[in-house]
Amino acid sequence: MRDKVPVNVEVSAPAAQLGRYAAWPSEETRMRMLAFMLVVASSFPQLAHAQESTCLSDPPTVRELVKHYSDRTGTKFVLNPRVSGSVDLMGIDVENIDYPTLVGVFNVHALSAVELEGVIYVMPEPMVPLFIERAKNSSE
Repeated sequence: MRDKVPVNVEVSAPAAQLGRYAAWPSEETRMRMLAFMLVVASSFPQLAHAQESTCLSDPPTVRELVKHYSDRTGTKFVLNPRVSGSVDLMGIDVENIDYPTLVGVFNVHALSAVELEGVIYVMPEPMVPLFIERAKNSSE
């Protein structure tokens, strides 16, 4: 004799051959479960934030670090194509990095940051005098 299946459970033909443990929840039950999972997931925004930070490689590159800082603070950057290299951060949380620490990373990589009209230009140190000269000439 076949066991009775709960009212809110659909049984497909192949599942019926396997017995009572092969029953699937109804569409309504699956939707309720999905809604419950979404409510629970939205209750923990720090989980979404933790996934955000994992997009950085380990160790992060200078470019990734600047992009992450820019996204977090809204600061505008222009990076010279020669800006590269990985950053080994010891005891520094990437999520809480501040601008002086970022400038320190630039200095370690022989880079300079020049702010001009609200935009920070990052370039190798030898290029700074030429950049400043061109900026003065273009403003005149």
